[in-house]
Amino acid sequence: MTGVRQYPPDKKLLIPGESDLFRRMIFIFSIVFTLVMAIIYLSLNSISHLQKNVEEVIHTQQVISGFDGLMSIITEAETNQRGFILTGDSSFLVVYNKAAPEIYHRMQALNGLVSDNVKQLKRLSTLDSLIVKRRGLLKTNLDASRMTINGILEGKLVMQAITSKIEESKQNELELMQIRKSELEKSRKQTRTTITIFSFMALALVVVPLLFTLLELRKRLVLQQLLDSVFNSSLNAIQSFAAVRDENGKIVDFRFIQANDAALTMLKKPDTAVIEKFYSEVYKGKPFDELFQQYKTVVNTGVPFEGEYESESMGNSRWFHGTAVKLRDGFTLTLQDITQSKKSAIELENFLKALQRSNSELEQFAYVASHDLQEPLRKILTFIDRLQIKEEANLE
Repeated sequence: MTGVRQYPPDKKLLIPGESDLFRRMIFIFSIVFTLVMAIIYLSLNSISHLQKNVEEVIHTQQVISGFDGLMSIITEAETNQRGFILTGDSSFLVVYNKAAPEIYHRMQALNGLVSDNVKQLKRLSTLDSLIVKRRGLLKTNLDASRMTINGILEGKLVMQAITSKIEESKQNELELMQIRKSELEKSRKQTRTTITIFSFMALALVVVPLLFTLLELRKRLVLQQLLDSVFNSSLNAIQSFAAVRDENGKIVDFRFIQANDAALTMLKKPDTAVIEKFYSEVYKGKPFDELFQQYKTVVNTGVPFEGEYESESMGNSRWFHGTAVKLRDGFTLTLQDITQSKKSAIELENFLKALQRSNSELEQFAYVASHDLQEPLRKILTFIDRLQIKEEANLE
């Protein structure tokens, strides 16, 4: 290899537009990711708010149901107490006795349900006192095995107070129910609107990147077609190789990955006989073994080089000027056939050498000729001088 020229290490080569496309894709991904996260957050927040409103409505319904149940048990206890007194049937007494623990559990459950409502807790406290008082009157009637007018009137007043307190508590829960139902309906509409908007946004987030990708692919296809046109219309042979490494990462060969028409013409082989073939299979001989080491250096160091070499093909000598540049884990080689210019240069050099030989011979001849002619010229000059001295007076 002759005339090697070194270059500074090259930067990592990219496909034209690859760097800008990568940055645009990262930018779009960041926007899409941010919007998706916002959609997820707002959707979860909306659903959480809706769930909370549903739970509040259910909670209010449970409180109202608890008061209704409590009222039902108290009424049933009073009815069975009256039935036992009037009939003496002990079955009424069994139902009456079961009412006491049920009332207790109902009160405990209601206290737990309205623990966050101070007004309701006060009503429950008052209600508990009234229930205790009413149960006391019922027990007095049972112990006396009869009902007095005063007892009936007092029991009626206490029962009215219990009913009034329960209705008051229920009314409060019904008002809360209306508020919470209104909030629930508002939350449902908001959630429905949010999901609809976010659905369109999600669709847009799918369609817009898709359109962008298709547009970029179209641009890259046009660019690729242009590059292929330039690639194949080049008069220079262009070949690209990928490094083949062993288990230790050492380059042991190169594999053809692309070659333009000029390269295939130079190799006198179809693309099927070149692409995916090894460098060692396509190129053989001492010059190519030396070049192989140069190409390894290009890939390992990233330092391009160029040079000239002579190749013998089918008895014909051809000269090429090659430039190798690293391309990812491989290199691209550009070859220019300089055989004609090289032959012209050689012919010119041979002509100059022949001219130099001719000039040297002429110089030698001139020297000899001048030396041989000096004596006759001296004699002629001598005779002219004598003739001038003797005959000068007689000559015109």
